[in-house]
Amino acid sequence: GFAGGNNLGINLAKGKYLFLLNNDVCMVKDAIPLLIKRLLSSDKIAGVSPLIRDYAEPHAIQFAGYTQLSPITLRNRAIGKGKINKDHYPAQKTPYLHGAAMLTEKNNNRQA
Repeated sequence: GFAGGNNLGINLAKGKYLFLLNNDVCMVKDAIPLLIKRLLSSDKIAGVSPLIRDYAEPHAIQFAGYTQLSPITLRNRAIGKGKINKDHYPAQKTPYLHGAAMLTEKNNNRQA
């Protein structure tokens, strides 16, 4: 399945970075260098996900980070989901990456 395919790719990867990307994701130009720059900006960053917009409605945000899990409901929510992207979601700390697009170092020894 999906996880098995990711694990196989991770085991075969030869580069310095791992970028897990769903096959239905469209990337903007220069996204990967920007993600690498953010990843390397602090030893406390173990992985990064980009702002993700809705393909059918390109101005609508699908993901700009996640909230912490609620101790009561054990649920979280996607920050910005359904809102119009007006560049008002700067890069920020998030407790979870988005499974559709995430970048980390292959030999990651960092603690988030």
